[in-house]
Amino acid sequence: MDLGEIQERLMKIVKIRVNSKGYELTTEQSFIHLVEEMGEVARQISHKAMRPEKFCNENLKEEIVDMLFECIVMAETCDMDLGVEIEKKLKKLEVRFPDSLITEK
Repeated sequence: MDLGEIQERLMKIVKIRVNSKGYELTTEQSFIHLVEEMGEVARQISHKAMRPEKFCNENLKEEIVDMLFECIVMAETCDMDLGVEIEKKLKKLEVRFPDSLITEK
């Protein structure tokens, strides 16, 4: 599955959710949701280190995906083609770290 397909499927769901709750999707709301999801990831990482009995690896995975989804939604609210922007950033990083382009045989 490519990033464009993920973005399209996710936004269909988000638009239904937004319409059912009667609010407008904004970059600010998306950012707030992203920070909330980051807090949930942080909670699981903290549990793993300090309260292992409360740690749940499956929940950690789900929260990381939720965080990624909120980044995708925020990109949509900023009218970004996320695939294009990721490709541009990767090219910059490859120039900065040329050893990353060396492939092992």
